[in-house]
Parts: sequence; C-alpha cells; structure tokens
Amino acid sequence: FGAPGIEVGGYFSAKPTKNSLIRYAQLGALMPLMENGGSNGGLAEHLPWHWDAETVAIYRYFATLHSELTPYLFHYSVEANATGESIVRAPSKTKSHHRLGADLFVSPIVSDTTSKTVDLPAGDQWIDWWDETAVHPGGTQLAVGAPLARMPLFIRAGAILPMNVRNDATGHGDATSAGKTTLVLYPRGSSATTLHLPTGDGIGFSDAAVSVDETAGSVQIGGVMSRPYRLRVKCFATPASVTGADAWSYDAAGDWLTIDKSGANVSLAIDGLAGYATAEAAKMFQDWLAAAGLAGANASDDPLARGVPLGVQYALGLDPAAIDRSRLPRAAMSGGDPALAFERPATPPPGVTYVVEVSTDLAQWHSGESWTWPAATLNNGDGTETVTVRLKLPEDQDGRAFMRLRVSIPAIE
Repeated sequence: FGAPGIEVGGYFSAKPTKNSLIRYAQLGALMPLMENGGSNGGLAEHLPWHWDAETVAIYRYFATLHSELTPYLFHYSVEANATGESIVRAPSKTKSHHRLGADLFVSPIVSDTTSKTVDLPAGDQWIDWWDETAVHPGGTQLAVGAPLARMPLFIRAGAILPMNVRNDATGHGDATSAGKTTLVLYPRGSSATTLHLPTGDGIGFSDAAVSVDETAGSVQIGGVMSRPYRLRVKCFATPASVTGADAWSYDAAGDWLTIDKSGANVSLAIDGLAGYATAEAAKMFQDWLAAAGLAGANASDDPLARGVPLGVQYALGLDPAAIDRSRLPRAAMSGGDPALAFERPATPPPGVTYVVEVSTDLAQWHSGESWTWPAATLNNGDGTETVTVRLKLPEDQDGRAFMRLRVSIPAIE
C-alpha cells in the first residue's frame, strides 16, 4: 500500500490500556494515516480523556505532530502515486521499525517497556528527535530510553521537512506560524530536494526546489507559486547576518534560526550558518585535542610554540606533540614542473577545505584550472595522504611565481 495507516487502540478483541493507547497513538502519528475508533472500546478506552491528564497531553502532542507533518506526508503521497514506492519504507516486523519517507526513522514501542535497542539505517547520520544535539552514525545500534511520553524517533541529518505549524504544541513554531509554509532544515553539508507542496485542501500541488548549502550559508527555493515561507534552520551559533529575508530571529537556547520570506523564488545568504557538519567538525576537533592532552585549547592556540596553530595541525593530520615539519606544506617537483605538496588525513575532517593558490606578484592570489594542475594524491598507508599540486601559469604569465595552501576550518573553537 502506498499510504498505510494505524487504528489507534486497535479495532477488535482486547481493549487498549492507558499505556497501549499512548503507544498506538505514537505509532499512528508517524504513519500516513492516523485514525481512532474500533469496536474494542471506541467510546471509552480509545478516548484519551477516559484515562487521565497525562494521556491527554501525550496524545495531543502526537496528534498535533501528525497534523503538522501533513505537507511532508502529502509530498510522499505524490511520490507514491508517481513511482509506486510506499510512504512507509524498509519496514521490519522483527525489529518494529520503518522509515517514514526518506527523512524520518521511526522505531515504535510495541510492548510494555520504557527502553529499546534501535538499529539505525546505514548510509546517513541520524539526529535524535528529542535531543537534536545528539547525532548518531547510520548502521549503528543504540540503547534508547523511551519513557511513556516518547517514542524512538530520528531525523536524517540534512533533512528538509515541510510542515504545517499552527501553534507551539511541538516546539516547531507558534501561533504566528499559522498560514505559512514551514520548512524545517537540519543542514549538514549540501542537500536538495523538490517538494510537492499542496495548494489547498484538495489534491492540487505545485513544486518547489529547495537546496541548502551549509558551507556557503545559502538557502535557495525555486517555485512557481508565491508562498509565505517560514524557515526554521538548525544553527548552533548566532549568525552574523541573514541577507534576503523579510525578517529573521535567532533563539540561542534552542539553536534555531527563524526566517520569514514570501515569494515563489527565495534566495537567502546566512553569514555563519553552523549546522551539523560544523558541529561534527567541532566535536572531532575537541576529541583530537583531548587525545593530545590539550583539552581546553582552541583552533588558534599554539601552546607548544611550534609556529603551527592547532587548527592547522588538526586539518593536516599532524601530531601536536611531535610535529614532523617535513609533512608541512612544501615546495616540490612534479612532472618537471614546480609544485606544492602537503599531507592531510586520508579522510579529511568534515568542513575542512584545502585550496592551493598561486601568485606572480603577491598582490593577487589565484586558484583554479588556469593556475594549477589537478591535484595528485598518494596514500601513505598511515591514515594520511600526500597531495601534490603542480603550478600551471597561463601563457601570458611568466617570471617568478609563489604557491601557498589555504586551509579553511569551520568555527571549531
């Protein structure tokens, strides 16, 4: 089925208990269809207020979440109709989990317990819905606590979630969100999708191409229908500015950047977009510092007085306790041409970029095909690789030339 659903509380046989009704509601909220009825207590045990205020509060949260996810479910309904692929993907009866579309991973509680072992899908990073600072690599197994008010639920890092938010029940907006198309963004590197967004209460829709580039700090929306957008962008630092917005604000307590912009085509530039790739880089850097016995230092510190800042040492894969200067950027020869060579980790840290630049007068530096040959890499077998970039001056240039390595490091202090 393209859009299966759940009878909250069951339909036949045993009547639901308080706990089972809540667990049913949690699962139903993260399915395409959530309905409540049944001959097994439909006018009593199926009603959250039949039990107590706690049941009502939990039920309200998940019923509201299901309603807020309507544009997300609508998008995947269009996809299901076009491709035949179900909205519920990769379900496992033995592990009791499924993906809801591409961006949500649901692992419901199906017994009277408050914990569960969860197997995350491989190939992506997964953000804990209940603690959005907690990110777990795909393909790993987690022991997850699941008190009655919570069900194991994860968001794919890089996700773009269209939502219909009208109040503050789930924390994804408030009453001022009503009437706007909310896009909840979890930036990690670059991501893009084409959303099929409803044009009303029927089956009509119009497409909007949405792309996010964390490194460039850009958000682009290209559509044919003008909409009032509200973007909620997970951002772990206060941005310096947002260009192209009608209005924007930053909530430091929740790490949320909120941007309002109306139009069919939207182009936003966020100076200081610190998403999940930046946070991942910061954690790796701090782990590297701790392993080196330098906890508490920051990227610009050089406590060993070796003339190489810690951030550069980290980006080049150097040992801060015993720097081998022969592995620093250096002059070399390649194919009879002058070149610049340097070492870096075979798997570079996230968010770190390396650009070799050339100058003929030190007043202006250049990079790109007109000035350098494509880089050649050699794996050193010790977790590092040697990168060699040959100098290639344009025909109208001659004389002396200088080469340098520019290493860009995210805000990892």
